[in-house]
Order: sequence, then C-alpha cells, then structure tokens
Amino acid sequence: EAAAQPRKPQPRTAAVELTVPRVEGWVEAVSGGKTHRASLKQLVAAFRAAVRFGDDESEGSSDMVFSSSHAFNAVMRFSIGQMDAVLRAHLEGGAAPAGRKGSSKATREGKKAGKAVRVDALPHWRALQPLVKSYLTNLVVFVDRLASSAERGSEMLSVALGQLHRLVPFLLPFPRLRPKALRALLRAWAAPEAGGQGCSLVSYAAVRQLATEGGMFDEALKGLYLAYARGAKAMTRPRLARVVLLSSCLVDLCGA
Repeated sequence: EAAAQPRKPQPRTAAVELTVPRVEGWVEAVSGGKTHRASLKQLVAAFRAAVRFGDDESEGSSDMVFSSSHAFNAVMRFSIGQMDAVLRAHLEGGAAPAGRKGSSKATREGKKAGKAVRVDALPHWRALQPLVKSYLTNLVVFVDRLASSAERGSEMLSVALGQLHRLVPFLLPFPRLRPKALRALLRAWAAPEAGGQGCSLVSYAAVRQLATEGGMFDEALKGLYLAYARGAKAMTRPRLARVVLLSSCLVDLCGA
C-alpha cells in the first residue's frame, strides 16, 4: 500500500495593503448611519492589525500591512473615535429611508418605556457578534497598553477611554471579556502618569458602569480599594490631589 503523500503547504494569501484612500473608502461606506458589513469587517481587521503592529507573534503573520503612517493614523482615528456609533447603526440596521424612523422596533419600544435596550437584543446582533467581540478585545488590549506603557500618550488614551466607556453596554454580553476590560480601566484609573485626572474620571465612569450594570460590583470595589491603597502608600505633596480624587471615587462606588 502506497504511503500517504505529505500535504503541500498552502500558498500564503498576499497581505492587503492599507492605503489612505482604501481606508477612507471603507470609512465613507459606514459613515452617516450607512451600513456596509464588508467595509465594517475590513475596518475591524485593520484595527486589529494596528493594535498588534510590532508584536513579535504577529510579525510576518498579519493579513494587512500599512503603506504609511498616515494610513495607520487614519485607522486609529476612526476606530477609537467613531466605531461605537458605527457598530450600533449596524446592529440596529442602519439609517432609515426618508420619512421613516431610524431606530429598530426594540430600540423605540425601550425608549418609550424609559429602559436601555441591551445590544444583544438588537436585530443584527447574532450576525455581527463576532465582529463586535473582535473589536472590543483589541480596544481593551490597546487601552491596557496605553495605560501601562512608559511612553503614555494622554490624548490618545483619553479618546480610547471615552470609546471604551461608550461601549460598556457592548461588553455586557461577553462575561470573559468584562474582567479584562475592568483590569485595563483600573490601570488607567490608578496610574499617576496615565493621562491625569481627566483620564481617571473617564476610567472611573466606565468602572462604575461595569460594577452597577455588568454584575461586577465586588470586583470593581476590590480593584479600586487595592489601587487606592497602593497610591496612598507613596503619598507625596504632588500626588495629594490625585489620591484625594481616587478616594472620592472609592467613596462614590460604596454608595452606588
């Protein structure tokens, strides 16, 4: 009986070159309430490539390459500034024709009742769940790196934290992702170099929402207390205002 022939390695698909016009085309396709799943998929993949750019494990394995720093910046600006609105528009079904209401029936009924509608109850959740999870995973990684890096960009961290705060409702259907998001937010909240008081306040707002709406009250309270205790140990005059801010957040969560 003839020996089985070893499989030939499959030829690698050529990486997609990300240029500014290509990225802008995808952005245009999903802007203004328009929906275009193929473009959304490409933008989420481009964001992943940007977040993983420079990782040892991703060297030579990425399906996308950036043609220039301008293309990289275009992906990042859109992904951490506008993706929340784009994801919601796709989940709800996009902009409505002229003369019709632009939100889904579930959203309209929820607003009438004064209740927030869970994103996993929106019409296109099942189809878009993998894209939402991929984007959120990489956003959490990005925030965590900015908060823990020695070279912190406070402006970018502030924008990324604002995006993560707006997307807390999107984290609720992912129980394994919520603790990772909480750790990244606590790091940004407590690190004295991570963007100043503005970033701490945005981080805390997201932590509070995860605690009260995401079933993570005990984890959030413990994380805040431990971070506060570490900061209070190294008390200096320049850090006094920051420690007072951290204590105020801790007291606020205790009363939530």
